[in-house]
Amino acid sequence: MTDDRIDQRLRELARDYHRPPAVPREELWARIVAERARRRAAPRVLALRPWLRWGLAAAAVLVLGIALGRLTAPVGSSPRRRTAPASWPTGSRRRST
Repeated sequence: MTDDRIDQRLRELARDYHRPPAVPREELWARIVAERARRRAAPRVLALRPWLRWGLAAAAVLVLGIALGRLTAPVGSSPRRRTAPASWPTGSRRRST
């Protein structure tokens, strides 16, 4: 073999070495269309992220706790106000030195 034929042969082999196979485009698009149709027909299920589920659970517990606290509180009760002891005169003030 001459150098020219070797070079030509090497170029042909190098060109074909990494050539990808033919892509079945029609088959791929048919599969994509079929999958989209299947997803549209399937019922949707509400899938929440884990952090959102934990947040909703915490909010529900908080609401339940507030509701139970309000329902179990005695009717007509109000928090007692603190008043000054009867021994303090009403018009006098304490002086700081």
